[in-house]
Formats: sequence, structure tokens, C-alpha cells
Amino acid sequence: MLLPEAIIAILTAVNALIVDDDPLIGLALKHFVEKADGTAACTHVTDGAAALRALAGGSFDVVFLDLELPEVDGRSVLKALPRGSPVIVVSSHTDFGAGSYDFDVVDYLVKPFEYSRFHRAWQKLLARRKRPGPAEAGMIVVRDGAKLVQLPLARLLFLQAESNYTRFVCADRALLSLVTLKQLESNLPPEFLRVHRSYIVNSRRIEHIEGGAIKIGVHQVPIGETYREEVLRRFSPVS
Repeated sequence: MLLPEAIIAILTAVNALIVDDDPLIGLALKHFVEKADGTAACTHVTDGAAALRALAGGSFDVVFLDLELPEVDGRSVLKALPRGSPVIVVSSHTDFGAGSYDFDVVDYLVKPFEYSRFHRAWQKLLARRKRPGPAEAGMIVVRDGAKLVQLPLARLLFLQAESNYTRFVCADRALLSLVTLKQLESNLPPEFLRVHRSYIVNSRRIEHIEGGAIKIGVHQVPIGETYREEVLRRFSPVS
């Protein structure tokens, strides 16, 4: 199924479903998606029945939907989806262009199209994917392999960078997701504090600071020299 509009989360790598019976168009769209977002994942199916099965069995952030498909056509797939689902129509014809917007599609791409036109559609998708900040929701949705896991922000102890991945550490579990600290930092609420180039901590879960390290749960998180002054300012004793 498609990610529901009600989920308020920091969205990580885009998971795209490409529905087109032309293998060259499928490859071109995959290339464009990966060019626009190097962390994106793509699934390509070639008919409407396969598209409906994929949507029933997985979560996708966007569907690139050809209208001229074998078995079940693209219009039927579109009608089967909730209105406002993140769909970018891809077609050789313009006759359904106006009608497609009755389904609140993201955009309508007419074949053949260049990357510049695709990129405009991609920017519309990113604008639609923006949600109220996690501070309002108190939740973050983390992609853990093929699963989407919802974590309460209050349970997070700290986030640790591991190359292009981030480890989300709670008292009872840790999840590794393909998203960088840099991508996350500006979207986290104020109680999450960068204390090291590789660590962001939940300041509400800090137990004490001693000897250049933060005690948080059973963990010792180092304080980087660049961040030491701000950390100490935030945690100056009451006078």
C-alpha cells in the first residue's frame, strides 16, 4: 500500500514503484530517480495487475504510472488508489491530462521527456512529501530494511552516524537506516543536540556529563571539541 497521509515522520530514502510495460522507459525512470536521489530504491513492474499486487504488498512513496498497460490499464490502477496518492502519471498521450488531476496526481509526464522535465515533477513530489515536524507528532518513522518502524522520539537516546547510515538507539533496541545525520539534523526537535560529528543525543535523556563524555542510559557518548562549548552552555549548573 502507499504510505498514508496521516503518517508524520522524517521520510528517508524514496521508495518508488515504476509501472510501465516499456523496459526502456522503466530503465530511464530508474536512472532519473537514482540521479535525483542516490539513496532511492526502485521496483519496476510491467502491467497493471502486477502494480496492484505490489501496492497491496509493499509501501511506496511514489508511483510512476503508465496509462497504457496490459491486463489492467493505468486508469484502473489510478481509480483503485486513494485520492491524493503520490502518483506521477507517465503517458504517450495527453487526452487524460486534465482528467488525471481529478485524482490529485503529483504531475503528468508526456513521453518522451528529458531529465529537466522529470526533475520538475520530482520537486513537486518532494514538496508534497513535506509533513509537519516530528516535534508536533512525537514520532519518527524509520526504514529498517524492508520494514517501516514507528519510534516515539521520547524513547530515542541518541543517533549515531555509520557512514551513510544512522543508528537509532533506544533503551531496548537499535535500528540502522539508510539516512545521514545531516539529513536528519534540521528536522529534529530542539531537544536533540549535536554533540559530536557522529552523534546527536536526546538531551532529555542525559544522566550526567563527565570527562568529555555524556552518560545516557548504559552508553557513553563522546563530546567533540567543536561542540563542547554549546553542550556545556546548554547544561550549565543552576547558580
